Amino acid sequence: MASIMDPPGGDGVTFFDEAFATVWYDDETDAVVAQMTEYADGEPFREYMNAVIEGVNETGSDCVLADTREQPTLDSADQEWSATEWGPRAEANGVEKLAAVVPESVLAEMSVRKVTEQSADDIDREFFDSVADAKAWLAE
Repeated sequence: MASIMDPPGGDGVTFFDEAFATVWYDDETDAVVAQMTEYADGEPFREYMNAVIEGVNETGSDCVLADTREQPTLDSADQEWSATEWGPRAEANGVEKLAAVVPESVLAEMSVRKVTEQSADDIDREFFDSVADAKAWLAE
């Protein structure tokens, strides 16, 4: 599966780069891009998610583009942590909009939507079937 856009190489701004996920800043969309492609839970997952907040802090962007197309189903403890701890911290650090390109897996999509439904923040979240639609919404 192709990524939303290629993460920067060399001198680009990458905040997290592990085998299971990457977080980088995309100046074309003025968004921090988060892409998870393999299963991770607990501390590695939380480091990945915290890198999104780091990216927002370092770039001043208030938008996150989450490429969840290849994301596996999240562990229930990580779903709860994302909704109750990560979301409020992300909002406090400036995240206003989060566009998610929906996972290919129905079970994974359900876990991502569950986090959104249970989130204890006011981040404006929308789900999209295409990258182009996600980018267009972030540009509004």
